[in-house]
Amino acid sequence: QEEAPPPQAAPVVTPPRFLEGERPAHPAGHETEEAEVLLEITIGADGAVRDVRVVTPVGNGFDEAALEAVRGWRFEPARRGDVPM
Repeated sequence: QEEAPPPQAAPVVTPPRFLEGERPAHPAGHETEEAEVLLEITIGADGAVRDVRVVTPVGNGFDEAALEAVRGWRFEPARRGDVPM
C-alpha cells in the first residue's frame, strides 16, 4: 500500500506595508482639531492605492482630506508566497 504524499502547506500571506505618504492636511478652519477617519483601502499588486472609501465619516472636511492624502500613499504590496497580490 502506497502512502499519500504529505499535504502541501498553503503559501504564507504577507500583508501590505506602508512605504510613504503625506499626512492628511487639516481642513480650513479646523487646524487645531484632530479627527479619526476610518478608511477602507484597496492596494494593487504594484503597491499603489486603487480604491479608498470612508467607513466612518466625521465631517468638517476631515473625510475629504483623508481621502486626498491616502490616494497618494505607496505600499509594499501584500504577497502570497513571493507573488504580489
